[in-house]
Amino acid sequence: MVRDSITEVGATMSKGNKNNKANSTNSNKTREISAFFTAQRVVYAGIAWAVAALLFFLLFGIGEDRPLWYTIGTYIFEQGAFFAAALLCLKNWTSPQIASGRNVWLGIGLGNFCFGFGGFLFGFWELYWGLDPAVSPGDLFYFLFYILVSWGMLWAVIPRKITLERWQWLTIVGIASLGIAIAAVLTITAPAEATIHQQFAQATPTTPISPTPTITPTITPTATTPPTPRVSPATSPVSTPAATPIPTPATTPTISPTVISPSPSPIPSPTATPSPATTPTTTPTATPTATPTPSLVAPSPIEAEEPETETVAYGGAPPQFILDMEKQLEPFAQIVALAYVIGDVFLLIIATILLLAFWGGRFAQSWRMVAAASFCMYIADMWFKYASERIPNYQSGSVLEVFWVFSGVLFGIGAALEYDNSMRTRRGGRKRA
Repeated sequence: MVRDSITEVGATMSKGNKNNKANSTNSNKTREISAFFTAQRVVYAGIAWAVAALLFFLLFGIGEDRPLWYTIGTYIFEQGAFFAAALLCLKNWTSPQIASGRNVWLGIGLGNFCFGFGGFLFGFWELYWGLDPAVSPGDLFYFLFYILVSWGMLWAVIPRKITLERWQWLTIVGIASLGIAIAAVLTITAPAEATIHQQFAQATPTTPISPTPTITPTITPTATTPPTPRVSPATSPVSTPAATPIPTPATTPTISPTVISPSPSPIPSPTATPSPATTPTTTPTATPTATPTPSLVAPSPIEAEEPETETVAYGGAPPQFILDMEKQLEPFAQIVALAYVIGDVFLLIIATILLLAFWGGRFAQSWRMVAAASFCMYIADMWFKYASERIPNYQSGSVLEVFWVFSGVLFGIGAALEYDNSMRTRRGGRKRA
């Protein structure tokens, strides 16, 4: 019995040692990963990624027709930045030593992941199925980005008593007013394409522009039969009555009116046919035919529009339920656009408050990066709203869309700086103790 109990105790101790070794191994791996992803390396990698994206957009993104490999490259740069930022933010969430709070980086990390996944869905719709819907499932994840990131930023402000000076409040009001004004101008003003369609709709496609049409007859020259000469009484004693000339039937031209615009050249008038009492002549009087000037007709709206570029569907025809879903979501296009504007402005205001609240403090660097990321997101969203509504046949991948890449890079750099500052603060406190 004693031997059995000793054996059981030994087995239990061996299992405990194995569990401790496994836990220590996992903790060592975590420390190695944390030691590899230092703030300095993350900053250098983020700068290199942003510079490479900028060069890629500048060298290959100028022009209307963009190849497929370029569009795929833009999605790789953009989604890669946001997925990496999500991992760095969630790394801060797993650490209990984060000074600003774990919930802050949980919201920001989940928001970055949602934005990256929404971009993946949007690119799949565009590249694989060749669709360009007004509202897609990717928009749902874009909305979650604004909600989650705003929620995380609010967790950084609400638990703390923030006292701002007068100039800081004025700065916040100024930036908020400017952001709201730009968004309002892009939302309220009618796009140029819609204005052109409205102008063409007011005019009938076949209505001439000239106010008063001019009818010009087409006259064919007619040969006139010469009169019979009279016999003088001095030469002939007998006066013979003049024979009645039989006129040769002439072909009367058909006058066809032609609607033309007024021309500065005079319109020739038909010359009268000479009567038999006049001097006999066999030369017909011919009136030149007036060449009608082509009428200026207002073009129809269909002819005025530029031909739409066909999007190649590399995955074949999309399923029917995808097309049905696109039709069902299309009426919500205006609401979705307005929600984007509200989300951008709200995120801009919160980022400005955080930037000024932590101005000059120990964690000012990380929140400067987060605020700069919010500004870049605002610039990219406003440009996309302007281009998609005012540039005909706009294709994604313009140069200004690189600000989305900058936004993801800055979120990741901010998370890395926050982690590094928190770890240094804890170590310094332990040394003093």
